[in-house]
Amino acid sequence: MKISFYLLFALLVPAAQAQQLAPDVLVKSITEEVVAILKKDKDIQAGDSKKAADLIETKIQLPRPADRLQAFARQAGG
Repeated sequence: MKISFYLLFALLVPAAQAQQLAPDVLVKSITEEVVAILKKDKDIQAGDSKKAADLIETKIQLPRPADRLQAFARQAGG
């Protein structure tokens, strides 16, 4: 049982640290990742705009109103 707790903890710590990036660092990191994928993907280079749009939408998602409300509720302790 202790092993699974430590495994879960080891998996969650990097995720928590990733959420604490400064906004400019986070934007730069995501942008570099998307550009690298765009440069490597042969379908996108061949003009598959749907695939490019899906990639960008997947990587760069604006928070939906429900997500914002949930985040507010978590911060408020509810």
